[in-house]
Formats: sequence, structure tokens, C-alpha cells
Amino acid sequence: MANIRDVADSAGVSVATVSRALQQPERVSPKTREKVMAAVESVGYKPNLMAVKFRSGKTNNLVVLVPTVANGFFCASHQWYARSSGGFGVFHSVSKHHGQH
Repeated sequence: MANIRDVADSAGVSVATVSRALQQPERVSPKTREKVMAAVESVGYKPNLMAVKFRSGKTNNLVVLVPTVANGFFCASHQWYARSSGGFGVFHSVSKHHGQH
């Protein structure tokens, strides 16, 4: 699996330039952006979403722990969370809590 360093080496630019070309293309010359995008294609680079989320400090995850999934209240609550968060790119998950108070 190719990483951002592989792209930089292939394009003949720094890792910082690759990052800028991908995240803030307006800050990179069109010629450099073309070199970077060609390198991305040639090495098969795909961003590691876990690393991106870790570095940004934002996961966009909404986790709801419930004592039981058999109770209709918790099912209705999850449906409300799902509808409310759907337009914001938030991943939501419900998990039964197995621990004690």
C-alpha cells in the first residue's frame, strides 16, 4: 500500500507539498499539483482515513451505549440520533453496554 512518502518520491517533491496539493490545492502551483496527482495515480495512493482522523482529532463518530436493545425507548432514541446526524457526515453506532454501574 502506497503512502504519502511514496507519492512525494515519485513526484520529486516534499511530503508537505503533497499534503498541500491534496488538502489545499489553491496553495500549490498548477504544474506541481499535476505532478502530484500523476504520482498519486501511478503509485496507487489512497489516504489512510484512520490516520487523517487521528491527526485532525475528529472522528465524526457518535457512539451510543444502551443497557438493552430490546427496549423500544432506546430503539426510538437511536432512530432520532441517526436522522439528526445523517446530514452532517456523522457515523453512528449503538452498542449494548455489558458492564455494571
